[in-house]
Amino acid sequence: MKSFRYVYIFAFVLLLSWSCREDFEYTPKFGTLSFSRDTVFLDTIFTNLGSATFGLKVYNTSTEDILIPNISLKNGESSNYRLNVDGQDGKSFTDVPLRGKDSLFVYIETTVANLEPSQKQLLYTDEIMFGSNGNFQKVALVTLIKNAIFLYPPSDNPTQEISISTITGTVTLPGFYLNDEELNFTNNLPYVIYGYAAVPANKTLTINAGARVFFHENSGIILDDGASLIINGELSEESTALEKEIIFQGDKLGESNEAIPGQWDALWIPENAGSVTINYLTLKNATTGIRIEGRGNNNTSKAILNNSQIVNSANTNLLAIDTGITCTNTIFGAAGNNSIGVYGGNYLFNHCTIANYYNGGFRTNPALFISNFIKTDLGANRLYGLDNLILTNSIIDGSLDVEIAFDQDTSANFNYKLDHCSLKYNESIDNPLYNFNNTDSYEAITLNPAIDYLDAFLFKYYPTTASEDILNVSTTNSNTVPTDLFGKDRTMNTNLGATQFVPTTN
Repeated sequence: MKSFRYVYIFAFVLLLSWSCREDFEYTPKFGTLSFSRDTVFLDTIFTNLGSATFGLKVYNTSTEDILIPNISLKNGESSNYRLNVDGQDGKSFTDVPLRGKDSLFVYIETTVANLEPSQKQLLYTDEIMFGSNGNFQKVALVTLIKNAIFLYPPSDNPTQEISISTITGTVTLPGFYLNDEELNFTNNLPYVIYGYAAVPANKTLTINAGARVFFHENSGIILDDGASLIINGELSEESTALEKEIIFQGDKLGESNEAIPGQWDALWIPENAGSVTINYLTLKNATTGIRIEGRGNNNTSKAILNNSQIVNSANTNLLAIDTGITCTNTIFGAAGNNSIGVYGGNYLFNHCTIANYYNGGFRTNPALFISNFIKTDLGANRLYGLDNLILTNSIIDGSLDVEIAFDQDTSANFNYKLDHCSLKYNESIDNPLYNFNNTDSYEAITLNPAIDYLDAFLFKYYPTTASEDILNVSTTNSNTVPTDLFGKDRTMNTNLGATQFVPTTN
């Protein structure tokens, strides 16, 4: 028995020694490689801004352990691409081992310096070469580089802050004031903003049709006392290109970032700012899309908002505090909190779609929230009288059973009316605020309609059928806006919401 014990011990030691070996014989060979893709398309980026990191997997299809003689970029050290091969950074690697039937990772990034001022964009390419002595396997690299106008704090004070008076007190934000030469955004090149770009007191920022404005993390636009904003978008001929519409979004480009909320902060119109006019704006992926405070010197509209789409905010698409807004043909889509949050003021919404199908996380708050106070840190209510809020020919919808909520302090005005609207409300509650038979507050309400959108979770809130549920409109109000958000005639078979129905095709 003792001899068998020695045999077992010898076998175990032999097995252990083989399992710990690191001196495998590698054959210099590379033709048996295969790749997870033959071309790596990196996201579109702006000049001087680094791309995301993209991965390429390299497979050894043979059973032999091989050495890849060289992995390098075709353009060598002058290439604007950077590689990481199995944890090592560089642009060229020699004798890279790869076990039989195993794989390794190559990670790719790029940054491209400024283009010529006349160049709006450039398709930048290179290749990763695997092999040596003229015998190579290749993987193409492709990146679209866009030129841009960069707006940011002065280089000698990159952490500069600005102080702005708001309805809840003075706020201090990282940012800078636009100078007079920067107060007209054109459509020649896109704009990339770092920090808050502040419109100086009593000045006006005008944004021309077709302009594209991209915001870095924790960035936005804010108006100082008496400053005004004019967003002059126009109806586009191409519904996908939106060549005349104005677009606000984060500066992380590419399809992978299209549906990520909270990439930048807000368009902020404080209490003492001047008037705001917005036409044909698409604003997406902010934290709070548009924040409007205060009514200025009168009790009517401080802001006019038409033919726009405010979607996919991490918090709220439109936060309105004791202000005045007239709004038509506008979509307020997905948001992590409310699509619209109203706290006092004077409002008219006509032919709007308020539809919260948020897929960026768990949501508990309704699409539309209406209140006449904000609770302070000390627990008291800061009152903002709701003088009047009228919604006509509009849709209030979303993925929750209840998509409208009221919160009233009886010490202040609380006047509202929903006129010819569809409303998602699947709840029984003994509260006069939700008495849909009360004609002082509700008229011709359609409860819980089944609306077939083109794709609500991809921000396409366009009904595909003109069902009876959404045809119950007030013609008096629809006649004031005879075309919808996309310029489609709505004088015949008019439906509720910002857009006329779009029939699907088989």
